[in-house]
Amino acid sequence: EMAYEGGILIVHDKQGLIESYNKGISWVSSNLGTRIKNVQFIIANHSFFFVADWSKKLYRRGIQDTSWQLIDTTGVNYSNFHITDSLLIMLLDRKPGLRSLDNGLSWQSIPIQGFNGKSFIADFGDSLYFSNSTEVYKSTDKGLNWNYLIASPTRDLHFYSIIRAGNSLLGIDSGLGLVRTENEFNNYETSSTGIYAS
Repeated sequence: EMAYEGGILIVHDKQGLIESYNKGISWVSSNLGTRIKNVQFIIANHSFFFVADWSKKLYRRGIQDTSWQLIDTTGVNYSNFHITDSLLIMLLDRKPGLRSLDNGLSWQSIPIQGFNGKSFIADFGDSLYFSNSTEVYKSTDKGLNWNYLIASPTRDLHFYSIIRAGNSLLGIDSGLGLVRTENEFNNYETSSTGIYAS
């Protein structure tokens, strides 16, 4: 796991967190150090680095800071974590998700299910698209409310992943391969080469 922002590269190795200020030429130990061993993810926006371990402890620090702050996620069993410059979304196992507009200090419940971590979000800034592999939803208010778009039984779609690519949504479908759409899956094209990916 690694993240790069503000000229700082943070990586987890077997000993803990290490940092590089010259894109990996030399390394120093992070102040979080060996307190976090089994890292689930390291992510960043323009303001903060976030690190989580498999015991569900979540830490954050300012990009140019050196000290880490433990964020209280007591009792929260998150399965996936999505970040933009103004929004954090925590997807939970079999429960509604949570969103934060203040970089993790406070959280609001959002009425959407995480479904065991098989969840993907494509970020268009003013719109977010969410798939739990069998359904697709759209939000235009930073994840507070989600409008149901499609269900795969009616459109024969079953996604492994969805991402943004310019003005298009790209999805990897279990049967069709690469799927591309520019109008919210009212119409979509499949790859002529039959690309499959995970």
